[in-house]
Amino acid sequence: MRFRILAVVAVIAMVAAGCGSRLSDKEAAQVNGGGGPAATTATSGGGTATTAAGETTTAAAATKGACGPGSATGATAPGVTNTSITIGTIQDITGARPGLMLGPQQAVQAFVDYCNSVGGVNGRKLVLQKYDSALFDDQKAATQACSGGNFAVVGQASAIDNTGAQTLVDCNLVSVPGFTATAEFGGSQLMVQPLPNPPGSYAVGGAKYLAKRFPAAVKKATVLYAGIDTTRFQVKRQVAAFEAAGWKYVYNAEYNPVNPDFSPNVVQIKGAGGQVWNLQGEVTDFARVLSLFQQQGMNLPIRYGGQQDYTQELIDRAGAAAEGVIIEDTTVPFEEASSSPELQLYLKWLKNVDASAQPTALAVQAWSASLLFATALKSLGSNVTQNGLLDALHKIKVWNGNGIHATADPGDNIPTTCFAYLVVKDAKFQRYYPKKGFSCDPQNVVTLKGDFGQGAARK
Repeated sequence: MRFRILAVVAVIAMVAAGCGSRLSDKEAAQVNGGGGPAATTATSGGGTATTAAGETTTAAAATKGACGPGSATGATAPGVTNTSITIGTIQDITGARPGLMLGPQQAVQAFVDYCNSVGGVNGRKLVLQKYDSALFDDQKAATQACSGGNFAVVGQASAIDNTGAQTLVDCNLVSVPGFTATAEFGGSQLMVQPLPNPPGSYAVGGAKYLAKRFPAAVKKATVLYAGIDTTRFQVKRQVAAFEAAGWKYVYNAEYNPVNPDFSPNVVQIKGAGGQVWNLQGEVTDFARVLSLFQQQGMNLPIRYGGQQDYTQELIDRAGAAAEGVIIEDTTVPFEEASSSPELQLYLKWLKNVDASAQPTALAVQAWSASLLFATALKSLGSNVTQNGLLDALHKIKVWNGNGIHATADPGDNIPTTCFAYLVVKDAKFQRYYPKKGFSCDPQNVVTLKGDFGQGAARK
């Protein structure tokens, strides 16, 4: 499951392939017409799923009622009192890229406000403490969270999250982040996330789909990525996984995230005969390269982005150059909010936090992480302990955030096998594939061969 950094940049958990950008009407019709072997189109809300063979199955029941009144009591763990439970949240707010992860922080605040409005969790109100990882200060923020009297860390969204991963484990703080970006945090023993991104496996549903539909184009794939450890790690995983799915990369280069000049890269991509292009970095850089392609008259058949690029900022910055760009998505599209009561709830309470706030896919994941935490917490009743919380989280094997995103297995840290594509058309994000819900297949997650790092572990 798949970031963008400042002028520094990181990749989100769910970055994967997206569909073509400069497709003919015939090609577009082909793409929308089928999902390949064993494809499954699942409803966004988690009700039923219809397989390619026409069989109907029952999807996991949505988790509801995590928040509400109750009579839980006892100061059973750090941050726990008779009336409240204190949690921390960590995001990149200031630093070289101000406001980078403001959306996830707002989502956690929105969930806490909502939850408290209906009685808290088992009657205990949630108290939220915010910590700023400021892009390069994840360890400092983790240290502050450890000493801040928190019961857990919820909704974390740090582009460079490896430096604080061990710190949180060492102080026994369970983490339920919105996403993870590195091996250290993505495989941490005290971390459970709604859309897992473990270092040793990768979701390739989108890549396989493109390989089937455009076998020649994916043999000439290209990728640009910011020159930092997070994006280097994510691109290493992506290239290994996609090549196993039939792709071949003819151009793979990092760029200076502080003061990038993409003109040479565009020339080199053209010289390499690139047909597929992706950038792992900040959405502003993604938009800049799109504009350069347009200026050079380069009509690459496939230009795609990941979850981090599903933002109005992409369209605002790239303008007409964004037309036809495909975005891989694992959350319910905002344009289809009417199909997801949980998404409507997030949007409503987000406006209560800040009337001018813009929803983002990463923020949706932080909301789901908050709901996941509250669901596990509720199951503990009065006996709230950190080990008990971790055990309860590991028991949750099927999760779609009450229908706000694709289904995954947080308890076993297994990524979602589902994906959807959105396309920028007429300056708007529109559904591209499948016609509704997500395309799902158990074979869409692969185990990576080689050493991709280890998660933070108890000593």
